[in-house]
Amino acid sequence: MSLKRKIKKSIQASRQSMFFCADFKKFSSDTNQIRRALRELASEEVIIRSGGGSYVKTKDSRLTKNKIPTLFLEEMGRVYLEKKGVRFSYPSSVANYNAGRSTQIPSKPKFITRKKVSAKVGYKGNFVVFEKG
Repeated sequence: MSLKRKIKKSIQASRQSMFFCADFKKFSSDTNQIRRALRELASEEVIIRSGGGSYVKTKDSRLTKNKIPTLFLEEMGRVYLEKKGVRFSYPSSVANYNAGRSTQIPSKPKFITRKKVSAKVGYKGNFVVFEKG
């Protein structure tokens, strides 16, 4: 069985929605080979590259039948930070909205981190904002 097929089966069987290249080290020690397989799976729209070396599973959109990520933009940022082990908090605008103190919905997903995160995590030009705070 080819590496690409092993990775594809692993992605489809997994309950996780976001993956990194390191998640597939068990199949091959050659990271270039793994990246090539992930790139091919992204071109087949099995996964979408969400930036920062991360990939997200896809599903069919109910409206357009195009492939879309299984995670919302805010979830992508949260899962990315959790998998990287970065501690974070939500800005006051999100906390106020979630607590019911405000009716204004934050326009862009934003996270306040304890250290600088330079990755651009997102999809089709929409990105999560990471601020050092």
